[in-house]
Amino acid sequence: MDQDLQRLHDTWAEFLKEWPIERLHRMTLQEYAAAGENHTFIAWIEKRLDQLGSIWGGSAFKFGIYSRKDKTPKTGGSGESYTQDYAWYTKYGANPEQAFAKVKSIVVAVAEAAARGDYAAINEIDLGEAYKWKIAFHYQDQSNPGVIAVFKPAWLKTWLKGRVGTIPQRTSDLHREILTHAAETDLILLSRQVWTEASAAEPVIREVADAETQAVEQEPSQDLPQNLILYGPPGTGKTYLTVELAVRICDGVVPETRPALMARYRELRNLRRIRFVTFHPSFSYEEFVEGIRPSVEDGQVRYDVRPGVFKQAVTHARELFESKAAAGEVSLKGRRLFKMSLGDSTKSEEDWIYSECLERGYVCLGFASHIDFSGCDSLPAVRERYRAKHPDGSETDFAPTAVHYLKNELRQGDLVLVSEGNTRFRAIAEVVGPYAFKARPEGYEQTRPVRWLWNSSESVPVSILSSKRLSQMSIYLIDPDAVNWNALRELLSPKRTSGQAPNCVLVIDEINRANLAKTFGELITLVEPSKRLGQMDEQETELPYSGQLLGVPPNLHLIGTMNTADRSIALMDTALRRRFTFRELRPRVDLLESDVEGINLRALLEAMNLRIERLFDRDHVLGHTYLMGVGSFEELVARFQNQIIPLLQEYFFEDWRRIQQVFNDVDCPPEQQLIQSIPLPEGVGGAGERVTHFRVNHDISPAAIQKIYA
Repeated sequence: MDQDLQRLHDTWAEFLKEWPIERLHRMTLQEYAAAGENHTFIAWIEKRLDQLGSIWGGSAFKFGIYSRKDKTPKTGGSGESYTQDYAWYTKYGANPEQAFAKVKSIVVAVAEAAARGDYAAINEIDLGEAYKWKIAFHYQDQSNPGVIAVFKPAWLKTWLKGRVGTIPQRTSDLHREILTHAAETDLILLSRQVWTEASAAEPVIREVADAETQAVEQEPSQDLPQNLILYGPPGTGKTYLTVELAVRICDGVVPETRPALMARYRELRNLRRIRFVTFHPSFSYEEFVEGIRPSVEDGQVRYDVRPGVFKQAVTHARELFESKAAAGEVSLKGRRLFKMSLGDSTKSEEDWIYSECLERGYVCLGFASHIDFSGCDSLPAVRERYRAKHPDGSETDFAPTAVHYLKNELRQGDLVLVSEGNTRFRAIAEVVGPYAFKARPEGYEQTRPVRWLWNSSESVPVSILSSKRLSQMSIYLIDPDAVNWNALRELLSPKRTSGQAPNCVLVIDEINRANLAKTFGELITLVEPSKRLGQMDEQETELPYSGQLLGVPPNLHLIGTMNTADRSIALMDTALRRRFTFRELRPRVDLLESDVEGINLRALLEAMNLRIERLFDRDHVLGHTYLMGVGSFEELVARFQNQIIPLLQEYFFEDWRRIQQVFNDVDCPPEQQLIQSIPLPEGVGGAGERVTHFRVNHDISPAAIQKIYA
């Protein structure tokens, strides 16, 4: 073994000595992530083990939670949470401690699965793809490996292309297939070989990646109703299912794994093809459709008509429905992306600039008014002509630089992203011609002709296209490494099949908690399939605040969820009921474990629900999610104490005797009761009365739960 290879094996051994699986179980947050420290688990995996499979690049959120070097206050959004010291995915917890506890359990699960050779289990684990497979690589049994040090499926598939007949789809199977073909090769040498040969086939990698994308870009599903409500008791997975349905409506198919599904769901939300809103008792027409909102401009209060979430969804879907853009994909090969500001979007008196640019097909700058820079083909030449008009100007003036960017740096074919503030953008154009000076008294005379590729009445977050915020500079080249080119390609080439516009989805969670007649108003007629735009009986209605005509396009799907414990279907507004398709979701005991430390969760849920249905009704039974993911008796007790018992308290208005009936506690000894009944001394509640006190058993035994279904 050569010295370099031996050094890598020694580094691997050093890592395992410092970070055995036993230490992962007791690892602290500071040991996991500490900005600037080289001894943490994250530092080892990303930096010190870099030559044993690189996972550099991308967002630090791939670690689940990370320590912030930049302490600038930042608010969360799009599933991300921040404190001064940490940032994490909100799905893992409400605070850093909760998030780390969850992430640590996931890291341990990956390491233990790798150590026992259960690589298939790692496919389903919710953690950054490259990160989790890097962990798996280092904790696997080196005498019987199942993972090589290449962690992106596209590269693995590229190497296998031509070597096997059918290329597997699951990452664990890709690794296994490669190891089968090179069983006698040193693991590190094999990893190098795969990496080198896949790198040489970069065009093939792109082809493989495109093929993977096509798997979710087939014809959107036509078998789902335009208006659908999922209803059922709490915990039956209604909101969970909306993710799959929304992606299927948009793409026609869904990814195989939940993490991949959620990633695509987030992409579609960022592209505004999926929107999500939760109704509540005070939710109003003004929030859903449109209403008047106050704002301040130059110290003056003004009142503007603001669109609600439904109007925003309708507007975007209608733009796609009525778009005459070509169905073919926009090529981004060789493109550069520049940021430009077309006036100050916060000042209404400058609205004309953006509108005129859209109408006349150009972009413009307001710098260096009344100076024609024709013939100035370099920055020094631009500066010289600028100083001729502004002899008192400074060398640091940005005006010459901005003009130079517009005139000389922008090339034909470059793309221009039009900003709205530092966090949003509203249009994208392609430069189609040379600089032109358009003299006019109001300024903004420095122009370039463009072809508008995309624009929207509603600006969108720049985070969908770039990992960096926009700066205040009026024009500059955006770092190409920060650009999400796949997202840009999809934005510019929305998927159309068979001449149909791309589908959009509005998910309305807890739809029955609002006053639906007031919230939908006159729009209840417009969502009816036969009244959609383009249909025989299409209808538009004039909105009361803006006076605009609104019609609902056929490519907008509505999915609602309805918790029947809050309100029965029978109490739903009749107009809404006849315009929506209703699909019931019932508890699925088949999704539960049949043996968790001697307790049959399936029989347990069935027994409790039979009693709840008898004591109350079928709309208030417990969904399977209340017991899903339970892996130990301690976790089961926690579910009872923190979720099931409080819910039954609400159902039965703290009638403890009925809750005892659900748990089969009646006439059982106190140690086997979940809800213990303790007689108080005679006379405590009044003369001659015998009062019973109820309390939750804080020492629940396995027998106390088993007797519920025994």
